[in-house]
Amino acid sequence: METSHLNTEQIIIGLSWDPLVKPQLTDKIFTIFGQNKESFDLDLSCYIYGKDNSFLDYVSGMPGEMIDKSGSIRHSGDDRDGAGPDDDEQIKIDFIGLPEDVQNIIIVVEVASAHAFKDIFTPSARIVDVQASTLFFNENLKDEHNSDTSACVLGRLERTSENGDWTLHPIKSFLNHEYVEDWSEFLTEFLS
Repeated sequence: METSHLNTEQIIIGLSWDPLVKPQLTDKIFTIFGQNKESFDLDLSCYIYGKDNSFLDYVSGMPGEMIDKSGSIRHSGDDRDGAGPDDDEQIKIDFIGLPEDVQNIIIVVEVASAHAFKDIFTPSARIVDVQASTLFFNENLKDEHNSDTSACVLGRLERTSENGDWTLHPIKSFLNHEYVEDWSEFLTEFLS
């Protein structure tokens, strides 16, 4: 995966997957005991950092977390089952409106249900230019080498000039989210 220069004012980060149509009896039992196995639930989020790698903000599909402080990063809302065509969750970023102190944005996908990526039907993520529909990134998140994992650090968006130029650095690093105590601190290792 190569670095891409984003010559655009707005992008959409899209996450999609297909629903678990016929849950088994064991799936229903797990769900009764507080571990959702009855439906696939993936979450898309991003973490925003300043020039000194300080954590500035967080955007996710949860109520109260769907818009950053500047109003330039917006989440479409939490989708809990993957039903429907196209993207199930989206984050739209307006680069023009971002404050000058925003230097990096790290994109994360987590499996919020009691599953690993190997269980999910067709998990994929894309990054597209809103105006020109140019596809910068389109990746399947089902990886045979990381099939038992439940989170993926998808990529990093970096401000590369004072003119507002941005670069996409694909990362696609898989891990288990239950081992991460503080995402905002953990993700700083991907900032250099």
